[in-house]
Amino acid sequence: MKIGILGGSFNPVHKGHLLIAETVRTAIGLDMVIFVPATVPPHRKIKKLASPRHRLNMLRLAIKGFPEFRVSDIELKRGGMSYTIDTIKYFKKELGARNKFYFLCGTDNIPELPFWKEFRALLKECQFVFYNRHGEHEKPLEKLAPFVDSETLKSLKKHFLDGVIINIAATDVRRRIKRKEPARQMVPEKVLKYILKNRLYA
Repeated sequence: MKIGILGGSFNPVHKGHLLIAETVRTAIGLDMVIFVPATVPPHRKIKKLASPRHRLNMLRLAIKGFPEFRVSDIELKRGGMSYTIDTIKYFKKELGARNKFYFLCGTDNIPELPFWKEFRALLKECQFVFYNRHGEHEKPLEKLAPFVDSETLKSLKKHFLDGVIINIAATDVRRRIKRKEPARQMVPEKVLKYILKNRLYA
């Protein structure tokens, strides 16, 4: 099987996350996409992080109607900092190393990649698939040139989906909810109802 992994804080999950997962799934023929909420993202500072329980519940609500989508609480159970290589190794052990694993990664993460835990080993454990956050093209990948060989860089460029542009940010969703502004266009309806019911981000 071809399995996609989409990690993040999902604080909250929004329609952009679902668009990323579905677009990548259809583009490269993934059999499954697993959403993996992080306990503490190591490379991001988030001031108002909803509890793991709430973020997990919101994800489960969001993926209803998407039979190829799954949610894993592995990083929440593990606790502490969440590192991608540990998560990929876990899934390879649990689901079988003969499956092919793809890590879905926003272009805004590219400058940080060389500083991720065991970055070079991670490139061997899975195939990265890059998607646009704000309309960038392949140029961000050139920032990896000092850290990888030319063949690796060429391989990474093969899985750069420059047609996927995500203009929704969880920060904007939280801001809108705090200000009691409409957020229906950004968040699945069931998730929005959950947020309001539990007074999250108020």
